[in-house]
Amino acid sequence: MVISSILIVITAVDAELMVIPRELTITGTAIALLGAALMPTELMGEAIWWRGLLKAGFGLALGWCGLWAIVLLGKVMFGSRKFEFTEEVEWMLKEPVEDDEELCYVINGESIGWSDIFFRKTDKLIMSEVGVIRVDGVERKVKEVVIHENYVLADGERLDIERLKSLDGTVKKAVIPREAMGMGDVDLLGMLGACLGATALLPVIFIACIFSLLLALVARVGLGKHMPFGPSIIFGAVVWLLYGEPLANWYKSVMGL
Repeated sequence: MVISSILIVITAVDAELMVIPRELTITGTAIALLGAALMPTELMGEAIWWRGLLKAGFGLALGWCGLWAIVLLGKVMFGSRKFEFTEEVEWMLKEPVEDDEELCYVINGESIGWSDIFFRKTDKLIMSEVGVIRVDGVERKVKEVVIHENYVLADGERLDIERLKSLDGTVKKAVIPREAMGMGDVDLLGMLGACLGATALLPVIFIACIFSLLLALVARVGLGKHMPFGPSIIFGAVVWLLYGEPLANWYKSVMGL
């Protein structure tokens, strides 16, 4: 019941804000591991508590590490997202307001979370054809601004982000590191791996991908547009939990296994 409530909240939050609070996935993972130890037979099909816990732990590790590897591979393959404008547009660094929010880069009204930009330490955001930048309200002319996770280079001059009160300006071109999924999705699949076991992970991801594709087509979101993946992962988990055995039997019959 608690896990179900957590999944409902995650679905609502991710659908609305495109973010999965880590507090929820950590709580759900802890409950799943505890349940596997206390009820190994019912939840994991094991007679001994430590075997149930081990099975849940393996599902957690495989789910988290597997999706993390996919996210990292996506970073390498798809690289970056480019913004090009005919006229200069406004950009800024937006400070978080609530404790569960993060620093955001805003360009032409579009807000991008810090963790979605700086997945690796080597990631950097490059702005060229910069009009002006305003450092703590003081305007200056620069040609290029390179933003790293903790500091900014304005024509080579280093500015530590934590010391800045505000940073904004105008720009025509920007190149941003891009990824298809965030770490919230990684944490979520790890939690579901602890709940359902390692054998459920591949079917869950497959169902989630099919559901996301259909959702994008039906809703006319369009391929390549921003759409939360968390609800699709949860949908895949629910489908597998309810219809996993019939689906597995159908697949075996189709494949002649």
